[in-house]
Amino acid sequence: MDTDTLYRSPAGYSAMMAWYERALARLPLACETQVLRTRFGATHALAAGPAGAPPVVLLHGLNANALMWSGQLAALAGAYRVYALDIVGTAGRSAPRRLPYDSRTYAQWLGQALDALAVPAASFVGFGLGAWLILRLAGVAPERLQRAALLSPAGLLPVRWKYLIPILWDVLYLNDDQAQRLARQLLAPPGAPLDAEAVEMLFLNLKHCQPHFEAPGLTPAQIGQLRVPTLVLAGEHEDTWSPRELLAAARVALPDLRAAEIVPGAGHGLTASHSAWVSDRLLRFLQTEH
Repeated sequence: MDTDTLYRSPAGYSAMMAWYERALARLPLACETQVLRTRFGATHALAAGPAGAPPVVLLHGLNANALMWSGQLAALAGAYRVYALDIVGTAGRSAPRRLPYDSRTYAQWLGQALDALAVPAASFVGFGLGAWLILRLAGVAPERLQRAALLSPAGLLPVRWKYLIPILWDVLYLNDDQAQRLARQLLAPPGAPLDAEAVEMLFLNLKHCQPHFEAPGLTPAQIGQLRVPTLVLAGEHEDTWSPRELLAAARVALPDLRAAEIVPGAGHGLTASHSAWVSDRLLRFLQTEH
């Protein structure tokens, strides 16, 4: 596997994969691992829950992988067949090939992964880049979506400059101390509880992966192509976008928005700091019939 376009060094790739193995072994439930073939490269998936249960697909954020959903996998697998994908071009077990944002390529990749899973349609939960990917899929294959939960979604608003400029400085002059501090800062406000594995994953990503910036904004017409029941969540202390502006944009642009809510006390990393809260809200949303 050619990892040069994603990782700064072979040692960085090895460090991230060693973390992945440890985190996978510590999951609170048994997961199947699958390798799906797509024309964009191999795609790794974690699967849990009864084989015949309704499918739910989890799509992680930019600086993450499928294991950011460890709490949600455990919570959702009792009632659903849950698939957590490593998005290609991110720090998981899938192909390290980064795809262009300015095309339909990511949505085409996701459609081929769903074909390989034999999942014609599903409910989707996406965080950041993963939420953006759901919006893109709705423009290419809307029939594949049944419900959609968008957590701290990219695509609705531009990234705030007051968030971006300090991160650019840290990325340009990164050392271990800065990476540790930045990982915590990006996930949650000071004093908030944080999952240690999530902090380590982001630390390793910042230290070893080539910099990559958040997915760009989508037009109102593109966002409006998501016409299934939708939930949007944003942390109270979200820095990447203004949380209230984000929810306001969702209320305007999403045709079947069922709820747009603030997660009290959370920052950008909702699943790392408020895992139980998020899991409970997702279950209530997915179990609502209408």
